[in-house]
Amino acid sequence: MPGVAWDNEFAYLQARVRARASALPREEDWAALGPLNEAEHYLQRARASRIAALLPDEILRPDDIHAFEGALRRRLHRMILELLHWAPHALAELVECCALLPYVAFFEHLRRGGETYAWLESDPGLDDTERALGHALVERGRVQDRGFALLWRDLLDERLKALQAPAAMHELLRPVLERHPLFEAGREVEARFYRTLRIEQTSLAQVLAYSGLLVWLGMRLRGELVQRQVFATAGGVR
Repeated sequence: MPGVAWDNEFAYLQARVRARASALPREEDWAALGPLNEAEHYLQRARASRIAALLPDEILRPDDIHAFEGALRRRLHRMILELLHWAPHALAELVECCALLPYVAFFEHLRRGGETYAWLESDPGLDDTERALGHALVERGRVQDRGFALLWRDLLDERLKALQAPAAMHELLRPVLERHPLFEAGREVEARFYRTLRIEQTSLAQVLAYSGLLVWLGMRLRGELVQRQVFATAGGVR
């Protein structure tokens, strides 16, 4: 879609996204921390690596995984919303939709426990726009009795259809909803996001790939910490 009128800001967006992506972790960063068995030691070393770009500003105890998850969701949410400063105005609603992606799995957890409305009102990571989108998803899920991953994908499809996006764009974020970075296949998904940022020449692809990459890396960080907590609790050795 390079010829679309609203995409004349592509060069600026690409430059900003590439600068941010260059500070994100690569496989060698994860590999360097792989032998570390303790979550606290892992986080200390992570703060001295490119993984630090993902870490919440708050100093949190690594054994309080729920507090860490909440802070990580808010961190990723803010990082995706940064795109609003660089992307064409026509993509604003798409960016706001992508900014909910870090919350989708948590939405589903809360939906099953019937706590979603209360959480939407209290979470400090959401502004009025995202809160309204969250409420719309909650209501749609209540009426249709569908999971949040499907509901969020419907919302994404609506945003992409309004932008007349190519069909392939709808598939860029599918792995974030269906797979996990800690499995071997996850390495290829991660590489694909980086590759898309490097070669795709549209603002639309940059927004989707950057958002997906951030959430994917956040999932990987959470998984690394949870693994270490589980082994610590079990008294095992990795």
